[in-house]
Amino acid sequence: MSGTIPASNSIDFSVSVDISTLAEGQYSGSFSVTPSSTAYDAVLVSVSLSVSAAPPVGEYANWISTSSDRSNAILFNSQVLSGNVYIFLLPELAAITRVEFFLDDPTFDQDPYKIERNAPYDLQGTTNTGAAIPFDTSMLQQGSHLLTTRVILSDGTFALASSSFSVSTGSSPFLIATPSSVALLALPSDPPVSAFVEISTSDGAIASFTATADQTWISVVPSAGSINENAVVALEIIADASQLSAGSYTAVVSVDSSSHDTLLVQVSLTVVADSQTFITQVHLTWQQSTALSNQITVTYHSQDPTVPSVVEYRLAGSSSSWIAVQGALRNSGTEQGELFVAELTNLSPDTEYEYRILASTSGTYSDVFVMKTARSVFPLRAVFVSDTGLIGRLDGLDTGALVIRDALADLDVDLVLLGGDYSYFNTDRRFETFENTMDEWFRQWQPVLSRRPGLPVWGNHETGLGENLGGWSQRFPVPPGLGNPTRQYSFDVANVHFLTIFTPGNPDSGFLTDAEVQWVRNDIQNARLAGTRWIVPYMHVPSFGDGTNHRANQNVRGQLGPIFTEFEIPLVLTSHDQAYERSLSLTDITQNGFTIVSEGRRRCINESQGGVSYMKISPGGKLSNRNLDFSEFGSSVPPAWTAFRAREAHVFSIVEADTNSLEIQTFGILGRFASDAQERSTPFLLDTFRIAPGFSCQELETNPLYETISIQSGSTTSRTIQVFDNASNSAVDFSIEPPNASWLSVTNIQTGTFTISIDASELQPALYHTSITLVATNYQPEQFHIFLTV
Repeated sequence: MSGTIPASNSIDFSVSVDISTLAEGQYSGSFSVTPSSTAYDAVLVSVSLSVSAAPPVGEYANWISTSSDRSNAILFNSQVLSGNVYIFLLPELAAITRVEFFLDDPTFDQDPYKIERNAPYDLQGTTNTGAAIPFDTSMLQQGSHLLTTRVILSDGTFALASSSFSVSTGSSPFLIATPSSVALLALPSDPPVSAFVEISTSDGAIASFTATADQTWISVVPSAGSINENAVVALEIIADASQLSAGSYTAVVSVDSSSHDTLLVQVSLTVVADSQTFITQVHLTWQQSTALSNQITVTYHSQDPTVPSVVEYRLAGSSSSWIAVQGALRNSGTEQGELFVAELTNLSPDTEYEYRILASTSGTYSDVFVMKTARSVFPLRAVFVSDTGLIGRLDGLDTGALVIRDALADLDVDLVLLGGDYSYFNTDRRFETFENTMDEWFRQWQPVLSRRPGLPVWGNHETGLGENLGGWSQRFPVPPGLGNPTRQYSFDVANVHFLTIFTPGNPDSGFLTDAEVQWVRNDIQNARLAGTRWIVPYMHVPSFGDGTNHRANQNVRGQLGPIFTEFEIPLVLTSHDQAYERSLSLTDITQNGFTIVSEGRRRCINESQGGVSYMKISPGGKLSNRNLDFSEFGSSVPPAWTAFRAREAHVFSIVEADTNSLEIQTFGILGRFASDAQERSTPFLLDTFRIAPGFSCQELETNPLYETISIQSGSTTSRTIQVFDNASNSAVDFSIEPPNASWLSVTNIQTGTFTISIDASELQPALYHTSITLVATNYQPEQFHIFLTV
């Protein structure tokens, strides 16, 4: 090849490589540019080539390109990046339902950096024209990073792809750390703990270095040395917690070099006190059925079973002496340590106490917990939650597990009604055994259950699918009831009678036994004879539901419906199928029939007419493994018995009882797919209704009951909503309070209709929610919910 360079100018030429005969590996070569004039020196141009093997079909990998059309892409791993690049996942198989990208978060502790539900699966997203949006590497600090990609598949399984890389933000060569940060855990009594970090140079050149830490509890070995050409040096980062108290600590290790930019390695250290390590899974229940406001059962796990079981308590905030109660061993099957239980009695109702647990033979105690005893008189507040799952599931289905748990930990309630299906051991095997998985569930739910008693009903997971009722019964001391272990039981709090009913999951062949049905009848009849104001059954499998993941069990409806009708049970709580649904007030309930009462009112239920309102309150943290989502409804038009339904949020319900009424509020939480941190974790009122004798009101109703919209980023759309009187179906004059979402506008408000318009031009791909309030003279205000997926 030859050519001529014009005066005061330059020319471009291309370099081509042929890799058809090359194996995977690193290659280097060179070519020379020799001038014809002796006035110029020859130039030697070096070429380096990396040949990566393409992944086999079905093996997922991250790829990188310098073009928005993803052309000339190579496997993404070990590259040094600067400026804009285009990173995406291949192959694009039909089995993929969702792709989640995590930056510097290999254990998925934080929300994904990006979620892609449709191909192409681009790290930064895709434009409306199908081009990849550039990923700006300058937003990352210079140094080493890790991209972990989780691929959720339609069969409920998942695959992982990971890529390590470095970012260069300047022209100077720099040092690279692998990994880029270190997290350590220690007890004060432990010997020093450590982790290794490999140091290399971005340009492969030789470099000398010194390593120093900004905290005295950190040391580095070696503290100085040299990195050879194209080599690495292993640094051991050592943390000594012997002089530290329990808590979280951070440090920075600086690796300095005269020839390369300084490298900063972030170090985090969590120091856990002996008591925190040895006392876990603290949870409260009751073992009696009555007089519960004067007693509480404390169950906990001790890592050291030789420590005597002692629980001490006193009035919260007081400086009085602790009152000690001797506990006892409770056989549990836990694989490490033992479970213990202690009964605290002679307590005052509706009173806060603080308590602590002996943690070691040297006399140290656990953290101090605060609990509140139940009320002996109205009002009473209970929260119902179910289908929780464990936080941190590798398949990503725990989209609401953390935020639901944290929301319940902040509630001021008297007790927690647990609706079944807790750990899902059959699809979450991170902890290897069923016993270890139960341990983890109780550890995760300690912030809730150490404050208020939790009374469980058993779901299909607790009684099968690799789990067993015996194991759960050992962990959850409950009042006496039917079966050994106890399958059904009841208890009374503040003149409310709660009963748990075990319901079979198979909607085709599942029936309660005659003994179980008779137990329900006798229990309800005895409560009625005792003059109990409210009777509230709760069970796992629903009797009414339009969800398709877990169909309602109409066999059980036929067995229990006549009993609920006969004894005028006003409210039944269920779960199991991962979509919220609530029925109108129903009577004459049989396997295939019912009568709608209370004039079909959705919000104002007249107890005097004797109807039953069924609620399906699910999920409370975990999406379904069947469709990797909330449950789909079987019909686009809600069944005739429907008062309200929604399938876009994780839910929990608060039941507040007083002498005259039951008021139920259901709250939704969007969870991980929401647009920002506040929307992910902030509960919003999704549904509310009230049951009272002689209660009536005028209600607005909308068609549809709520709106769910999917739209491309940058697009707009609109919908027309009908508004009418719930009883007469006649159009109503109304007004609307201004919406608080910038992407929503309301127009064309006229008798019986209004229009909502969505503008997604400024919205990033995510899940959004808002509601608008409809107001009309002599009517109850009505909330109209809008769920938007961009």
